[in-house]
Amino acid sequence: MRVARITKLFVACWFVSTAMGSTLEWKPCPNTPGYHCSNASVPMDHDHPEDGRTVTLSLVKLPCTSANKTGTMFFNFGGPGGPGTKVLPSLSGVVPMFKILNTAFDLVSWDPRGVGESAPVTCGFDTSAKLVAFARNLGVKDPNATSRMVVGDTYPMTNDEIKDFWLMSEAVGKRCGKHHGDLLDFVDTRSTAMDLDLLRDAVGDQLMNYYGVSYGTILGAVYANIFPQKVGSMALDGNAEPSKYFFRKGMPSMPQRVSSDTAIIEVFDEWLHRCGTTNTSLKGDRCLFSGGSYDQTRRKWNQLLEAVRRRGYINQNDTIPYAGVFPKAYDEPALLKLLMGSLTSGYLSSIKTTIPYVLKVLWEARNDDPQPRILDGEIEVATMKQKLSFYAIMCSEAWDSEASKRWADWKASIRGAKSVVAGAGPFEAANVWSNGDGSALCSFWPGRAKKVYRGPWNKPTNNRTILVLGNRFDPSTPLVNSVVMANDVLHAARGITCDWVGHGTFPAMIEAPQNSCLTSYITGYFFNATLPPFDASCKSFPWWTSSIGSAGYN
Repeated sequence: MRVARITKLFVACWFVSTAMGSTLEWKPCPNTPGYHCSNASVPMDHDHPEDGRTVTLSLVKLPCTSANKTGTMFFNFGGPGGPGTKVLPSLSGVVPMFKILNTAFDLVSWDPRGVGESAPVTCGFDTSAKLVAFARNLGVKDPNATSRMVVGDTYPMTNDEIKDFWLMSEAVGKRCGKHHGDLLDFVDTRSTAMDLDLLRDAVGDQLMNYYGVSYGTILGAVYANIFPQKVGSMALDGNAEPSKYFFRKGMPSMPQRVSSDTAIIEVFDEWLHRCGTTNTSLKGDRCLFSGGSYDQTRRKWNQLLEAVRRRGYINQNDTIPYAGVFPKAYDEPALLKLLMGSLTSGYLSSIKTTIPYVLKVLWEARNDDPQPRILDGEIEVATMKQKLSFYAIMCSEAWDSEASKRWADWKASIRGAKSVVAGAGPFEAANVWSNGDGSALCSFWPGRAKKVYRGPWNKPTNNRTILVLGNRFDPSTPLVNSVVMANDVLHAARGITCDWVGHGTFPAMIEAPQNSCLTSYITGYFFNATLPPFDASCKSFPWWTSSIGSAGYN
């Protein structure tokens, strides 16, 4: 069991350290060669630091490779709930941009409060076994299945499953309140933005250099408007619109507030079009699930989905070439999880090989005998912890709790998502329940942020222009969000469109390291304050290159 590390400090000591600009003590990370680790103590309540309560943040740094260091660049990779101390080391070796930026900057990320190793909100569930045992003690019919629903690994399909899901969500909410107490009122984005400014001061930088992805764009927008005179260079990649993130009355599902409910539908529809009409290689190979045209491939998908729903599970008849990675059988939630995860990743192997292969295998088995729906998959501990951190942040500051407590409103949300795009299929339920992140648990979450920054969003930022990036086919945060962020939200911004699929532009840089378009724009901006042309765009692989013209950036 992990408890928030909250210590008492003398008020005088706190004010002296902040006034003098406290520094960080960096040491080599024990399990991450080449990186340095540190901790920083920040006030739990930034409005009342005199009460002495603090939170300890965990940080990681990749030291600048040049003796002529420009400064420090901070990264937040999204979530909310993503542990930066794990993500930065995992990405810096595969995204070419990082190596170039590292020649001028220390690259730093951190686990925001409530996340990873920074007073993590675990509710006492440090193992998946404890979560399942908790469900068993509640008396739910299938403890493992209900636990998986709570962490967004699947979602309820029957009235009994909904009932147990609701029961456990309420019980988990109460347990989290007892376990973490006041901390849950102080894991909000405004508090994290104020932490970030203290970290900027601690590394000795006068101005903030920052790269935010997904939820990191929300954090960046909050920082830029609380501390507009401290903005140096800032890039926001895969944007959510802040005014909708923080409140959109009557919409209990987060995907509806950031438009990912319709984005995934549109991207999958584009995938069906490409699969039905385009070869997947220069050798002329057809997509394995192709029906010969878009209409026939769409019809084939609808028939397969109906077969999955009718039969409960469809088992694969042969061995999939990724043993241990994908399940041997699929119900509707498992199938949609595969599709959403693959399209979000933006990896060619997933888009052009994995999805077609799995759909082909399931299509060939669609007339097999019906199978019972057995939810016995393993719960990943990292996923569970990140999801609980997600709840802690999002539920405390961005939740229409009254709307979400009524099951009728949830059904209305599902219908609303389905009606937006013709033939939307099943993604609306997957988004609202599972990928919707928050599901029912936010309805019973005990934490409420003491103060939420809700704008204005267009304060002048120290005569600096913010760089805004968006993917043409982003299934999580659609391109229109980035266009709105650049044109209508921020005071001064310049937009770039990446003509690729996936969440944020990192997948394009990973999959096409030889394509220097994005990397050149980004590094030119951070190195020399060079802005890209108006409405700039970067092309990618032919299979996903679009004929659509301007994205609409001003």
